[in-house]
Amino acid sequence: MRYLFDPIDNFFFRSAVPFEAGGETTTIASLFPPLPSVYAGALRPYLADPAGGARRLKIGLNGLYLNGQFLFPQPLDMYPDPTEPTELDEGDLCLKAMGLTPTPLSSYPLPWMPTITTPPATKSKQNYQLYLPAHKLTSYLQGAAQIAAFHLTDQYLCAEPQLGIAINPATGTAQDKMIYQLTCQRPQNGLQLGCEAQGLELTSGTIVPLGGEGKLATIHTSADTCTIGAPPTDISQRFFKLYLATPAIFANGWLPRWINPQTYQGCFAHRNHCISVKLLSACIGRPVPCGSFGTDPQDQQRKPREMRYAVPAGSVYYFQITGERDSLAVAIRLFHQKCISDYREGLGFDYEVFTRTRYCDRGFGYALVGLLTPEQLQEVSHAH
Repeated sequence: MRYLFDPIDNFFFRSAVPFEAGGETTTIASLFPPLPSVYAGALRPYLADPAGGARRLKIGLNGLYLNGQFLFPQPLDMYPDPTEPTELDEGDLCLKAMGLTPTPLSSYPLPWMPTITTPPATKSKQNYQLYLPAHKLTSYLQGAAQIAAFHLTDQYLCAEPQLGIAINPATGTAQDKMIYQLTCQRPQNGLQLGCEAQGLELTSGTIVPLGGEGKLATIHTSADTCTIGAPPTDISQRFFKLYLATPAIFANGWLPRWINPQTYQGCFAHRNHCISVKLLSACIGRPVPCGSFGTDPQDQQRKPREMRYAVPAGSVYYFQITGERDSLAVAIRLFHQKCISDYREGLGFDYEVFTRTRYCDRGFGYALVGLLTPEQLQEVSHAH
């Protein structure tokens, strides 16, 4: 089931920056889109089987939604070239795929390094917010070396500053030198937040709290689900890449725990299916701090939870299939449109002991399987 969220006012999603970081006054920007755990917190009261506990709630794909489809963050193994023309509407940018070259003597631990083989004619310091609609993402997963990306401008997302001051809970009066400013976000012109979830009884038009500052949102439900086409399974290819559509929390920082940190080889298994792979390369952005408030099971007090750091959405991992009987079809069965994060709130990194599965059910690490570009495939195939 798909759930779409429209703000009654605007949205504010706390980042990891503390209010006292700036001294007497500080500005706190809102995360947008929010972390997947935000949807779990908003939808938990509407479980179809409350007696079964929060484990009945399963969050899948989540993020931005526009014109009847999800928007996917720019793959980090592609770079924008503002000088390259596109055949789409004005404002769209061309994304080009990076190449793969053998890693020189450096601190980069993997055997292949993503590189920009043909730098843009002119450099741009603009920080683009680039997204791919579903059909463009499908082209990327099919191995396209050049794609037009959607530029999320202020036409769809408006920043709204809001001033506030801390209140002393004992006296109910304003605290001295504790003025702060929030930067809220208001989606407009059809832009929405959306997630796919199971295990809920919720009707369209329900109003729920979403995010911080007591912000409210109206939910619209739909029975549709997003299907991203997987690469064809009839090709005998031994290389593939994993694209993360949502942030993923891994036990070893940027590295999934089923990958050996020394050899970068590992085996991912679920029920009667498994695949042996070797990690060849990775394009990963800056870690995303993931913190929240929750009830401590020991003293039943509301307090901050332990901070985790997630691999950002858009990160890409390149793998070689090493098992003799393994194939691309097995990789698609195990990874495509699955949440492969190692961590789940409340169960830590050992949640599979309770659920008997390696998959996360909170929307972190939503993965999609793709093919290498012809140029990338030629490089790695020649070396192996």
